[in-house]
Amino acid sequence: MTQEITISRIIDASRERVFDAWTNPTALAQWWGPQGFTTTTQSADMRPGGVWQFVMHSPDGVDYPNRITFEEIARPERITYLHGEDEGKPRDFHTTVTFDDLGGRTRLTMHMVFATEALYQEALGFGAVEGGLSTLDSLTEFVAEGRPLVITRLLDAPVDRVWRALTEPEQVKRWWGPEHFTSPAAEIDLRVGGKYLFAMRDPEGKDYWTTGTYREIVPRKRLVYTDSFADAEGNVISPVDYGMSEDFPLAATVVIELEEQDGRTRLTTTHSGMPRDEMFEYARSGWSTSLDKLAATLTN
Repeated sequence: MTQEITISRIIDASRERVFDAWTNPTALAQWWGPQGFTTTTQSADMRPGGVWQFVMHSPDGVDYPNRITFEEIARPERITYLHGEDEGKPRDFHTTVTFDDLGGRTRLTMHMVFATEALYQEALGFGAVEGGLSTLDSLTEFVAEGRPLVITRLLDAPVDRVWRALTEPEQVKRWWGPEHFTSPAAEIDLRVGGKYLFAMRDPEGKDYWTTGTYREIVPRKRLVYTDSFADAEGNVISPVDYGMSEDFPLAATVVIELEEQDGRTRLTTTHSGMPRDEMFEYARSGWSTSLDKLAATLTN
């Protein structure tokens, strides 16, 4: 019976930059953990045999002590370590992290082997896969030029069904918009150079329109499109008209990638071009809750 979890991500940064984000204690504390968590380092000895002792703080105020003992640190190719909660429980699982050069990009792979079947099942129950994907989202944001917004979901539906939910107007209307918003309208001209026009309606009845142009379409794998605020006729308008700051860009870029995983679908969204201010976190919350709604529609 398997007691292993493997998580992989292609990151738009050199492997040296990605590797250094793993081995610089100051950098680690800025991205480690699922999105919404923060990390406090208690001690850090970043060398083979050294220990990183830290506490992860969840959004609901729960603290999780952690202890990592490094076995191998081979820049920029490989890191191996043992992970536990504290000195008395240092070996819950063993992790190998590899960094493969893809010509300026990096394929990062984390392979975790658990000490017992019970620990493996406990980790799955705590959401180890989803948490690992979210942690790599945080890393991707941290190392990428321009610091994009990155969110990943593992959806309990095949790729074909997820693709239809992203590209068919009536399906988009079922999930588009943050929690408590509805979507009264969606138009899609699914071709390179074609446009879309979506509306989301807040609980007070105000409509927010967005439009953009499809730049790349690889069926069931990848969508790339621009993203701008609009009026009901599809004309691009200033973000200021919807309460955004004056430095909010007129157009951003969204990349959605799909990958089949044992009958399920890993969906990754990358939203580039937004300033990292208060509105960035609102955008993260909006995307996150929209994707939660998407996940719910796919299971109904």
